[in-house]
Amino acid sequence: MIFGVVIQVFQLGHQLQNPLYRPNQIQIEIGYEFGNYHYKSNIFEVSKSSNQEQVFNLLPDLVSGEYIRISLYGKPNVMWSKQRYIVLRYVGIQGLLHENITSKEILNMVALNDLELNALVKKVQ
Repeated sequence: MIFGVVIQVFQLGHQLQNPLYRPNQIQIEIGYEFGNYHYKSNIFEVSKSSNQEQVFNLLPDLVSGEYIRISLYGKPNVMWSKQRYIVLRYVGIQGLLHENITSKEILNMVALNDLELNALVKKVQ
């Protein structure tokens, strides 16, 4: 059961102004087969000024699946080589294994705020 996606954009430290190679927005798709996705999220805005991990919360949607596709939207940054890049340093998934979920946990999960949600994930891991 997936309820969040975490990304961290790449920041180049040895180039003038330490640019972030980030998308402007992302959209998340989840499915049981590669290329066949039954869930499509809203489009999320990506922070313009941070290279810290960003959590994109899918709640109140609780989505089950084995494959995830993240669409990256926005103008890529241009490197000195004139090539264009959008770079993610890290991608993670927040969720619970099906066998670790009881119906009471699902009901409570929808009502949790972000801090409580992160505590629940750490507890199950």
